[in-house]
Amino acid sequence: MLGRTFLFTFLLIVTAAAASAKPAELKIAVEPAGSAYRVSVTFAGDADGSTNILLPNEWGGQQELFRAIRNLSVSKGTTLADSDKPFVKTLTHQPGQKITVTYEISQDFQGPLTNAVRYRPVTDAIYIHWIGNAVWVLPEWDEQTDNDISIEWKGFAKSWTVANSFGTSRRKQKFQAKLSELLSAIFVAGDFRITTTKAKANDVNIAIRGKWQFTDAELAEMIRKVIDTERDFFGDHTQKYYLVTLVQTDEGPKALSFGGTGLTDSFALFATPNATVSRLRGLLAHEYAHNWIPGRLGRMPEPEQDLYWFSEGFTDFYTYKLLRSGSLITAAEYAEAYNERIREYYLLPVRNEPNDRIVKDFWTDRNVQRLPYLRGFLFATNLDADIRNASEGTASLDNAIRELFATSKTPLSFESLTAIFSKYLGVDITSAIRLHLRDGATIVPQPYALGPDFTQRITEMPVFELGFDFDKFAKDRVVADLDPNSSAYAAGLRNGQKRNGGVSLAFGDTTKEVELKVKDDEGEKTIKFLPIARTRLEIPQYQLKQ
Repeated sequence: MLGRTFLFTFLLIVTAAAASAKPAELKIAVEPAGSAYRVSVTFAGDADGSTNILLPNEWGGQQELFRAIRNLSVSKGTTLADSDKPFVKTLTHQPGQKITVTYEISQDFQGPLTNAVRYRPVTDAIYIHWIGNAVWVLPEWDEQTDNDISIEWKGFAKSWTVANSFGTSRRKQKFQAKLSELLSAIFVAGDFRITTTKAKANDVNIAIRGKWQFTDAELAEMIRKVIDTERDFFGDHTQKYYLVTLVQTDEGPKALSFGGTGLTDSFALFATPNATVSRLRGLLAHEYAHNWIPGRLGRMPEPEQDLYWFSEGFTDFYTYKLLRSGSLITAAEYAEAYNERIREYYLLPVRNEPNDRIVKDFWTDRNVQRLPYLRGFLFATNLDADIRNASEGTASLDNAIRELFATSKTPLSFESLTAIFSKYLGVDITSAIRLHLRDGATIVPQPYALGPDFTQRITEMPVFELGFDFDKFAKDRVVADLDPNSSAYAAGLRNGQKRNGGVSLAFGDTTKEVELKVKDDEGEKTIKFLPIARTRLEIPQYQLKQ
């Protein structure tokens, strides 16, 4: 009896101690330091007297992000030692000792901001643009545990705007967040303009810099409508704060480019100055849908690329389905969005590669990177139509997605998704998922997939072909793997020529002339050609019924 009493008392003490445990504290201070920015991070060292700290390393396709970190030091009473990995350092200290790690962030690329370096930290004289994964040096703690975090922006000019995933226009910030949320956050400051709007009474902030072909108010209104539509679909208006940032990239004369990434309660948007609101609308809708797909529907596997057909492809499907249902695009724009993706899919050189290729080459091959988006988009399109037909209109893919949202603790996998899709379709679709999503067989869009207001026709399309390795041209600045039978070769492009300026091209568009500036032993040259292959392809396309 005494033993049981002791055990019960011990359990009570342990339980009470666990309940009263406070979140760890993390204090960050940032201040200008010449052409760099000095950061200090203060925290309590581990109880065993040894703490690892992690420098930025890899994120978003970027490598060796720690190259932007310099002059790393630690507070008195703590020793700093290298490890066998350049982004991992070991601190030795007294158990639980208060430690301050100090370092500088310095931009590690030259020239303007381009897509190739857009996720690397910008430390410009008039603005900064940082993603947490690229700038914070942090203790190696559990990334999914809440921490009490404070950030102070010291010594910044009074005219500078400060905005990030945790608030706007505050020089001193305190909040509770997981390290994963801190790392997946956006931080900007400088000559940004802030526009605030409301989505069902919740703040949506837009931080913009530079001149555009639209007003700040026009962009803000589009963002508000997208957010309201998607929150309404999921019945989820719990997000009290959201930030969208927009900065310009330079991809050369006449180039049109836009992209971005969804982050903690925020979206970082990048675009060339000629981008329009209509172009940005689809991108924003896609990225905002990532608030639910996949994160709120279940836990993604490792490696995540294995289910990118779902997390990216199904997200793209709902992007346009919700834009249409929310009257953000017309029926004609809806059909054209489909037709563009069908054309891109059919003309994609890696269209029939297996899913294993996506896992292997997603971050290194431009064509492979597009494959899960297009493959998942068309599979979701057919699946939605088939569920509607099988249920005689009483159900759709929406039901499966909302059920996943309601049971979001379930890990996502080929098997779990197959089960829920089969449930609503009424038949086992294991073989179809294996054929199209694992093995890579071509997905032919159903003629009735867009509903009774649309018909499908088969068109013969010219095939987009650059005729050379564009990735090597962009990264290594040299012409390589040139096809002697291509339009590029006929226009005068040759292997070994060096890139000598900007590039003007529209990927997938055979009607837009490609313009390249190169140089060789004969001097500087401007090469112009239409990127059309010799062969043509039959491709299904949708149109509104007359």
